Amino acid sequence: MNKSNGKIINFKDISKFKHPWAIKNDFLIFKKAEKDYQKYLFFLTKKLNYYFNKNFSVKFWEIILGEFIIGIIHIFYERLLFINKYKKKYKFQISSNTINIKTYEEFRLYSENIHEYIHNYILKHYKNKNFILSKQKKTSEELNSIDINKKNYKESIYKLFYGFRNSISGSTKNHYVIAPSTGLNRDNSFLKKFNIFYIDNKNKSTIDYLLRKKLSKCNQKKYDQKFINLIFKLMPISYLENFDYNYSQILKKYSSTKYLISKYLNDQVRFLSAYLIEKKRKIIRLQHGGNYWIYKYNFFTNFEVRNCTYYLPWGKYHNKNKKCIIFGYSNDLLISDKNFNIKKNKSKCLIFLDRGKQFHRAWNSGFFKNLDMKNNLNINLSPLLKKINNKDFKKNIVLRMHKSNEDFKKHIKENYSNYEISDYDKNLKRILDNSKITVHTYFSTSFVDTIISNIPSILITKIDTNVYNKFSKKILISLMKNHIVFESPTLLYKFIEKNWKNIDKWWHHKNTQLVRKDFLMNYCFENKNLNAHLSNLIKKTNLERRKSF
Repeated sequence: MNKSNGKIINFKDISKFKHPWAIKNDFLIFKKAEKDYQKYLFFLTKKLNYYFNKNFSVKFWEIILGEFIIGIIHIFYERLLFINKYKKKYKFQISSNTINIKTYEEFRLYSENIHEYIHNYILKHYKNKNFILSKQKKTSEELNSIDINKKNYKESIYKLFYGFRNSISGSTKNHYVIAPSTGLNRDNSFLKKFNIFYIDNKNKSTIDYLLRKKLSKCNQKKYDQKFINLIFKLMPISYLENFDYNYSQILKKYSSTKYLISKYLNDQVRFLSAYLIEKKRKIIRLQHGGNYWIYKYNFFTNFEVRNCTYYLPWGKYHNKNKKCIIFGYSNDLLISDKNFNIKKNKSKCLIFLDRGKQFHRAWNSGFFKNLDMKNNLNINLSPLLKKINNKDFKKNIVLRMHKSNEDFKKHIKENYSNYEISDYDKNLKRILDNSKITVHTYFSTSFVDTIISNIPSILITKIDTNVYNKFSKKILISLMKNHIVFESPTLLYKFIEKNWKNIDKWWHHKNTQLVRKDFLMNYCFENKNLNAHLSNLIKKTNLERRKSF
């Protein structure tokens, strides 16, 4: 029997209980979530258009609110499922924390706080006689965006330069705009026409509770009033109290924008993207994550593709999609540096760790197999590292941290102190330059980075039909036959130990390289002419637009 403080479950002890989805994978939840997503997106479109006196399309509001809405739905489903599973045998101890969310970035990064808030909200507002609440002392917590976006020297220079440039140029020189952090090098004459997107953040940081209470009122029975209340309690300030400011800045600086190239959307880029879609102008979206096209279901992939004009995936697997005209890996972090394999006598085995958060923030079929990241990591690492007999292998293991929370960092340093630990902030290129082999404990961009750079790479994953789509499963099986993918961590470490002195011989074997190239072609194609192809696409669409007039 699960135990936590007798018969009382405190939120911090939830990880000690078996997750209901670990008992039974409910894949039908994705269809239900999509249905609820569309329902509440339509509701918010009508409500916010009325309040702001606008007539924006559903697609406009989806670009701004979509990822936030699906995040709320996902967390609500997960927390409600857990409560319903254990409410008959346990009481729940809750707090009365309040959270003020300024941006979607805060919502995303502080997902564990959001999980706790929604957990408490369900217990307070959807309670029944099957459980009793034991309240803690009331506290208040405000997520501080300064903590998230730590200011540094480069950021200060960036803001100074682009803030000054925008203040004197107005909207006249912003026909072509590129968002920061796309990974593209503007190394040809045409792409140099694109100005870096920038809006000075002078937003309000206070919540108008009366406004939110007013907007949350709904008299239609098909909507859950309590859930609508929750949406408005957690809606980022940038989408409501700061909507007028953010939208006015787009009109002031970017009303003439014809093309936008972006990868990751912060809130300001969301507003520009929504504006351009509404005006039927062009948005070119670049693939953001390494596992976007491998899963049987992935909300964020579908969301990004349907809300742009053209989509640039990394691989050619998607060439049947009319929006996916150009293909190529756009992250220049590693591709631009070809010196990894020059150095001989490499010695390190670099193991990439997951972020180790207790709760997921993604919404894809992969999380059913990784519900407890910390526990899964311990299973893959701790008992198996102890079995390694090769002293040279063992002493050269380096654990590479993801951008994790402080609790997980502490856990790693306390439990794996015998191994070298590389923090997320440390220079990755320098570590890879000395890495004989890399091991990836989850399907991520880091796996793409190393395999495209031809650094010996191994992925640990269960090839589950319910998780991966049919094509990805076929590719993964091919990689597994050539020891690039392992389902069993035990077999993986035995393989490395056995081949420690001959890693290059295995990696550069004809068969290994053939399946590697097949994977690259479909998932992270190295397109050396990517910028030229992108320039030609924009020129072509420009020409077609002129002919239509």
